[in-house]
Amino acid sequence: MERLITIGEAERRVKEYLYEENEEALYELVKETLSQEKIVGSVDDFHNLAVNFSKRDDYETACNILDKGLQQFPRAVDLLADYLQNGINCNRVKLCEEYFERLMKIPMIRWTWRGFSFGIDYMKSLADNIETEESLMEWKKKMLDLADSYYKYFPYSEDTFLVKADIYQYFNNREKEIEILEKALEKNKSCPKCSLRLADIFFDKGEYKQALEYIEKCRYGAVQTQEKINQGYMYYLSGLCKAAEVHQSSLYENEEMIKDIYSDFSIAEKLKMSFSSYKKVMERQIYILESKSGILYDSVID
Repeated sequence: MERLITIGEAERRVKEYLYEENEEALYELVKETLSQEKIVGSVDDFHNLAVNFSKRDDYETACNILDKGLQQFPRAVDLLADYLQNGINCNRVKLCEEYFERLMKIPMIRWTWRGFSFGIDYMKSLADNIETEESLMEWKKKMLDLADSYYKYFPYSEDTFLVKADIYQYFNNREKEIEILEKALEKNKSCPKCSLRLADIFFDKGEYKQALEYIEKCRYGAVQTQEKINQGYMYYLSGLCKAAEVHQSSLYENEEMIKDIYSDFSIAEKLKMSFSSYKKVMERQIYILESKSGILYDSVID
């Protein structure tokens, strides 16, 4: 008799195969695990196993795993939500519709954050196919109602505000998006994601001082046990805001400000913001500032 492979064990072995880049063993293990007559695992086990594949954009395999999980736990909110997130990316339209209806019948007092967040994402994907403005506005109200329910059950979660801001962004209402994000900062002391998003918005508007104020709030909010934002990007944006102010007011003789910009760019690079597009922007700004100020980057940064 062959030994049973539990979903939890499969997940641990999948991580090893991913690390080793052993594709053949990876998919052979999944096939063997899912084809067993008896499949043993918790809701969290099925979720964790599926996430390994959704992270690498293999939505089909993620859905195959979730199908098995939902056979055992048909009203598991996390698995239903996971299916919506993955299924819309691999054309499993009918099953997504069925699972969304099932999710909506579950009392929301039992919902996890994934139910709300992924459910609203799914509703946005359906909105793409709505043709009339009247129907679209009705759907928008349903999305906002679900976002309000999310806040009702998770009032201290930053994500409740981000999800609602996303809805307004989807419907091209930038002012309401800003209003929701600023409300998050009023309600919760630590909202690094909302702060960084506001910084991005005001940077795009050319309001660099306001953007920097939000970056400072983001810098404070980012000091947490788990990293919630890309801090490298935060320093990258901070450097760009300060560089824009220097160019705007021709402050090339302000040595302290130039050095501060160099420091931000240096931190950004050390925090893995060395992707080609970001790196090229930083290199161009450093070259311009060196030429205009006479202060060399290498003389400031070790």
